[in-house]
Amino acid sequence: MKRLNSIYFYAFTILILFGFVPIQETNLFFKETGNGETIIFVHGSQEDYRAFIPQFELLGKEFHVITYSRRYNYPNEHSYKKETPFNPMTEAEDLEKLRQQMGIEEFNIVGHSYGGLVALAYANKYQNRLKSITVSEPPVLSIKGCDESLSYTEKGLIEKLKASFKTKDTTVVMKAIFEFFVGKDIQNQIPPEALQALKSNLPEMEALANSENPFPNLNTTFDFPTMIITSENVMPILMCTNESLIRITPNAKHVRIPSASHDMWMTHPTVMSSHLKDFILNE
Repeated sequence: MKRLNSIYFYAFTILILFGFVPIQETNLFFKETGNGETIIFVHGSQEDYRAFIPQFELLGKEFHVITYSRRYNYPNEHSYKKETPFNPMTEAEDLEKLRQQMGIEEFNIVGHSYGGLVALAYANKYQNRLKSITVSEPPVLSIKGCDESLSYTEKGLIEKLKASFKTKDTTVVMKAIFEFFVGKDIQNQIPPEALQALKSNLPEMEALANSENPFPNLNTTFDFPTMIITSENVMPILMCTNESLIRITPNAKHVRIPSASHDMWMTHPTVMSSHLKDFILNE
């Protein structure tokens, strides 16, 4: 169910295929461009396929680039269903169905934030499908030495999210999210279109709040090339997981992005694409 669409992006004309791939109980929206080795980007929480659109122009001339929206994210028909389990493993199964539907044999996976957990979960089960894995600042993980961060997230974010969703008021939900990650409610400081984009992905946050296993224990060492990317200004809540990942994966490539923070793929697209291109072509 693909359509062709020519758009102008960063003053370049590139050919983009987009549409929906049917999987169990829903459809996943995707965009793709280019030829060559396949790279599939997996976005984080409160994001969607748009998080990696800058990589289309930067990588599309040398790679087959795919970005998609996970189950509960814009623009999918994505009302949260309590009877449908949600965790990195179920999201990885969605990705595997997308791979099958698109006829891709092997690919390079890139997971950002919660998408990093999805990428790790996918790699744990489908190693034979991956040529490499790149993760950038995955969230808290059930990892040795990070119990305090995990407990703080479960109480400071998950429990408060669950309570806020019961109000059915998106302003209350966003307040809980901002207070956890930023320390205060900054909704009135964000451009309306940006706030609406965040709200359009709240169904995933509701699924996360009600997940029985949102932060599982996952293997993080693989036989294929691995790259771990962190920003110079990594959020304190993510610091333990990311420092631990670097410590327990000595054979992985470790990259730190100067002057960047958690939204590095949007704020530093050229630097990110350069590291990714070098990693895929030279590892």
